[in-house]
Amino acid sequence: MRNINRRQWILSAGAGLISSTRNTRNHEGPTASKNYRIVDAHVHVWSSNFTRYPLAPGFEPKDLWLPSFSAEKLLKKAHSSGVTRMNLIQMTWYGLDHSYIKDVIASDPAHFVGTGIIPAVTDVALPSPDKTMVALSKKGIYAFRIRGRSNRPPLGRRSRWMDHSGFDKMFKTGAEHNLALSFLMGPRDIPEISRMCESFPETPVILDHLSGVHEDSSPE
Repeated sequence: MRNINRRQWILSAGAGLISSTRNTRNHEGPTASKNYRIVDAHVHVWSSNFTRYPLAPGFEPKDLWLPSFSAEKLLKKAHSSGVTRMNLIQMTWYGLDHSYIKDVIASDPAHFVGTGIIPAVTDVALPSPDKTMVALSKKGIYAFRIRGRSNRPPLGRRSRWMDHSGFDKMFKTGAEHNLALSFLMGPRDIPEISRMCESFPETPVILDHLSGVHEDSSPE
């Protein structure tokens, strides 16, 4: 990711789309093969047990895509397809409560790791994002989703929307602890990500959904 221009980055995005499988190299699942292994880098799971895993304020059971899609159901489908490892993406309707995916990962770290959601960098009422990253990494969550300028409320200058100490902390922590930042963004956000990568070249970065290169046609 070092010293590359926007065109080079877009062209390399497909090759660079990775899952967060840190610390799982020594865990071989029952269906894993040394010569053939499939990783699903983006999977959502959720439970119908709203008592143990309550929805975040503002969400109701009717908002869910399905009544539930549990880890058990996922494993059954994954095994039949030859998928041996899965990166669980925190569901929006759980908010900042990662209890479900943390429990799933703890029950089967050979198959699961996670991508979490961290507090807004400007909300002083919530924990510092860098501390949250480190705390969640101890529970098997090694990547953290960030929305780009094109799909989040405005912050900072238009072209430098990550010009904020909170993002600096996240990039620094990512580099120090080998934790990935997973960007859900549009192509027009790529130059700003590139600027941050130049300042923090050791931070792992994921371009989620190929940066939406097929759908972002909004005017600048």
